[in-house]
Amino acid sequence: MLHYYVAADIIKQKNAMVIKMQKGSMKLTATDRIILNSYRSFLDGLADYLGSSFEFVLHSLEDYESSVIKIINGHHTGRKLGAPITDLALNMLTK
Repeated sequence: MLHYYVAADIIKQKNAMVIKMQKGSMKLTATDRIILNSYRSFLDGLADYLGSSFEFVLHSLEDYESSVIKIINGHHTGRKLGAPITDLALNMLTK
C-alpha cells in the first residue's frame, strides 16, 4: 500500500512538528494550503497510473478528527472524506 504524507513540506523541523502534533492539529498558512491542494491533482495522476489496487489518501493536519481531504479507492479500507488521521500515520510523522 502506498502512503504519501506531505507534512515535511509544511513543517521543516521535526521538533516543531512533534510539539504541534501533540496539540491535535496545526495551523496552515495560505501558502501551505496552496501547496497541499496542489497534491490533489498529483494523487489523481498517480491513481490513474497505478490503478484501483491502491488506496491514495491526502491528509491535512489542520484537524486530526477530519484530516482526510482527498481519498481515491477508499473502498479498500472504508475510509471517506473527512475521516480522522490514523495512529499509523501519526506514528510515521513522529519518526
